[in-house]
Amino acid sequence: MAPKNNTAKRTASIREWFTMPLVEKYDNLFKDSGTDFVAIETIVTSGLYLSVSTYSHKISF
Repeated sequence: MAPKNNTAKRTASIREWFTMPLVEKYDNLFKDSGTDFVAIETIVTSGLYLSVSTYSHKISF
């Protein structure tokens, strides 16, 4: 969603690096539940990105 440049790549890498401990914590909490927390988190995050992108570009679906 961001332009392909070094700043965008670096920001994405840092965001993922800081998020990993949280993802691992919740993945461990849900490990015996049969729920794939990482999959749910991915869907929620992509929905948030779409919402922000849609709002910021004033595109309606």
